[in-house]
Amino acid sequence: MIPLFWLRLAEAYYRIIQFIAQDKMANYQISPHPTVVSGPWRIHDGKKKSTGTTASIFIFDKKILDPRSNGLSGRSSSSIKKLQEDVVERLKREAGNLARLRHPSILQVLEPVEETRNGGLMFATEQITASLAGLLQEKDVSEETDGTRRRRDLEIDELEIQKGLLQVAKGLEFLHESASLVHGNLNPEAIYINAKSDWKISGLGFAGPPDSSETHSSLPPLALSEVLYQDPRLPASVQLNLDYTSPDFVLDSNVTSAADLFSLGLVIIALYNSPHMSPLQTHSNSATYKKLLSSPSTTPSQGNNFLSSSPIPKDLFTHVLPRLITRRPAQRLNVREFQQSKYFDNILVSTIRFLESLPAKNLGEKSQFMRGLQRVLPEFPVSVLERKMLGALLDETKDRELLSLILQNIFAILQRIPNARRIIPEKIIPRFKEVFPTGKGTQQGRDSNRDAGLIVVLDNMNILAENCSGKDFKEGLDSPTHSLADGAIKCLPVILPALDFSTVKNEEKLVPSLKAIKTKEPAVMMAALGVFRQVGTVADTDFLAMEILPILWSFSLGPLLDLHQFGEFLALIKNISSKIEREQTKKLQELSSGGNSSGFQNGIDGSSKPSNLMQSDIDSTRDDFERLVLGLSIQRNAAVVKYYRLGGEGRYSIEAAWF
Repeated sequence: MIPLFWLRLAEAYYRIIQFIAQDKMANYQISPHPTVVSGPWRIHDGKKKSTGTTASIFIFDKKILDPRSNGLSGRSSSSIKKLQEDVVERLKREAGNLARLRHPSILQVLEPVEETRNGGLMFATEQITASLAGLLQEKDVSEETDGTRRRRDLEIDELEIQKGLLQVAKGLEFLHESASLVHGNLNPEAIYINAKSDWKISGLGFAGPPDSSETHSSLPPLALSEVLYQDPRLPASVQLNLDYTSPDFVLDSNVTSAADLFSLGLVIIALYNSPHMSPLQTHSNSATYKKLLSSPSTTPSQGNNFLSSSPIPKDLFTHVLPRLITRRPAQRLNVREFQQSKYFDNILVSTIRFLESLPAKNLGEKSQFMRGLQRVLPEFPVSVLERKMLGALLDETKDRELLSLILQNIFAILQRIPNARRIIPEKIIPRFKEVFPTGKGTQQGRDSNRDAGLIVVLDNMNILAENCSGKDFKEGLDSPTHSLADGAIKCLPVILPALDFSTVKNEEKLVPSLKAIKTKEPAVMMAALGVFRQVGTVADTDFLAMEILPILWSFSLGPLLDLHQFGEFLALIKNISSKIEREQTKKLQELSSGGNSSGFQNGIDGSSKPSNLMQSDIDSTRDDFERLVLGLSIQRNAAVVKYYRLGGEGRYSIEAAWF
């Protein structure tokens, strides 16, 4: 008999461990309400307090195992308690398997499973947006109301299905060949969709080694005699889903990896069926399952359209499903053969597959891929571009040698997606801060790859300006590269309309940086002139008189300007001087007649002639910017670079400093 002292010590130790685990989950902010309910899990949005990393928090409440919640007697018994303990252990094993089995197609665990104070379970994973089951259920609701209801931001089109099934197949390949495991309960509840729209396998509570396995497994074998029995005292969500189970289990009592392929076939049918459910409706009864498969009319096959009420794509119907939904395991496709089927043989799926394997490619292959990608981007659905392609390309921006090509594809995507105003501040600009670092402690040596990438950004600055508020811009100008300097200044007229005067005036880098330009190269001077035109439309008269006019006069006397260029500077000086004269005259007249400040403000708004002049200048500047984006100014820039190499004033001190 164990002494009472040791029992109490063990109990205290367990409580300490439990407290430490709970304290670890306290590092996360957890939403009060679940965003996804899948099987026995309520899944909440979470965020790590220290890093801001987004996550999904899986929570299991043991109360759902209470027989009273299932409409049964509330009388407790040792057998019911044993059942409940087995369920909790299986769910622990499910979370533990996820943490142990690391693969891109397996749901990633961020914090291991722990017990809660009420005997439940909790663990954290990468952020998910839906389960496949929940998505299909909401799609059914949408279809019933003629499409008037739409899911948050998720849709399932054919490419999403192809991509998702391919990812699930890769996950099964890992389980079967690397981990020597059978999933055992593959169904839509066991597939989650993350923020990048990737499909991830979960639900590994019934996973175990195949009967034919000769290798030692840390997991116990699947006891089919136990799991096939559907206990009415437990909710269906914690038991094996017979609607997606293979006849290998029910009819042959044989655990094989081929069983997962039969289940995958049933999942595929559910994707096209209406409503989106398995063609086998067993009502959690093994006898019903056996009865359904004993009759050709209730067994899915080509002859009855696999019991789907909606059409199934030809390649799936002809080449894939007949070799998945087949009685004998030896006749089924294995997971590698499934991935090589004609169903996945198209340019869009191949593009995604290549993109996912990009880290393993050499530089030449990567470069060729990035150059050709823009040609096929218009063929992708917007949902795939936004959630899959854009994120993958942003991850690749760490590759300096391909930076300019990658950024070209990123901007091509941004032009197609409708909610760029949300995505650019949340995803694009933070990544640009990392790629183009600035600050006092940042070393800004010459980097041709970085400069080439930044030129792409500058050429597409109109996209950023149209989708960002003024506070997102803090432009600085300090670069050793001529074409970069020219582009940086030219993009400012596109940005300035998004800024108010206080932002322009209070920004410590904009006007001082323009004033500090040392070169007198006409291309740079004329680009700066476009910026001053725009400043003239938002700045007050004091700022124009004290800050802008002196700079304009200094620039206008540049020794390299020709007569026409000098005339443009002089015209702007005259326009701004006339504006100052009008505003100051009106102000003095109102003061002498007892006018108030509101009259002065109206006078500013009422001066229409200069406003019209400025608008024509703006249109001209935007035309110049469009020509720059289209590549019409490349020859001019190249000539200027050559000038400096032959004996100009040297390197610039102009750069677009990112935020």
